[in-house]
Amino acid sequence: MSLASLLRTALAQAAGGGITTFARLLTGAQPRWIGCQPASAQRIYFANHASHADFVLIWSSLPPRLRARTRAVAGSDYWNQSALRRFIIRDVFNAVLIDREADAKLAVAAMQRLELRWVVAWLPPANKGFIF
Repeated sequence: MSLASLLRTALAQAAGGGITTFARLLTGAQPRWIGCQPASAQRIYFANHASHADFVLIWSSLPPRLRARTRAVAGSDYWNQSALRRFIIRDVFNAVLIDREADAKLAVAAMQRLELRWVVAWLPPANKGFIF
């Protein structure tokens, strides 16, 4: 692994820790696991997407070992607009990016790309729906 890659990974981990701390301090959100406990079994967390904070709060509520295995499914049109956004969504959150303007079947393809190894936070865009 190159020095640049190691630095990028360290920066992503520090950014993730900062985002988690900031989200918890700003919102006071705390997880309440009612009827289940955090587990590495495959799960889909669903948020009625009103802002980008939805995923951040779900992600911040997970124990660190599950955060590393949790991936968001996000719109590439938004997240590929700048280098900073690309870094956050790819390196910090390890998201699967999809083209929201394409056929809804791409959402299913994105889920299949996860190869049943990942926990998923599915955030449908507020103004667009996917039909399964």
